[in-house]
Amino acid sequence: MKLIKLLLVVSMAASTAVTTGCAYFGLGSRPLSELTEKYTDESSKFTAVDGLVMHYTDQGFGDEPVLLLHGEHSSLHVWDAWVDRLATDFRVIRLDLPGHGLTGADPKTDTYDVEYMMGKVEAFMDKLGLDSVSLVGASYGGFITWNFAKDYPERVDSMILVDSTGFDQDVHPVLGYNTIPVLAGLNSWTLRRGKVRDRIE
Repeated sequence: MKLIKLLLVVSMAASTAVTTGCAYFGLGSRPLSELTEKYTDESSKFTAVDGLVMHYTDQGFGDEPVLLLHGEHSSLHVWDAWVDRLATDFRVIRLDLPGHGLTGADPKTDTYDVEYMMGKVEAFMDKLGLDSVSLVGASYGGFITWNFAKDYPERVDSMILVDSTGFDQDVHPVLGYNTIPVLAGLNSWTLRRGKVRDRIE
């Protein structure tokens, strides 16, 4: 009986690896053109930052720039309601961070750690001619935000953190798991619909 259970577990693991590998290598992905058509509107813009084409929006009527950084497994669309409230008084800029939304993966890196992300945020600001901004970050975007403010205080006028990843703590195992090649794609096959619905709500 133990041997049967062991064989069952091994066969399930093998089939998961094969299935996940297919998802990871893009066999289950939608074409970028289809995603671009669905998730862009008249406010969408694209710019090359260090060779990576980044998707962003630049809206509003104020002089003071506010840069919004989303969290992991998210995109600039998480800020839609914020833009509606802020755009009458501020210049509101939001971007899809590398590896997210329509910005997509950066073939020049194997990791999207905070140093990499801060470098991309700084280069993005340089590209748009932004000397300093009010920086707003949610979750992992908050982690990038406060680290950026710590390392580049002259470029941050003010900082707002929304449910930010904190200081000096162990990274949750899920975040580490999500960076392992092939296994990272497992989420799309195993995450329950109810869990996704809860996150969205």
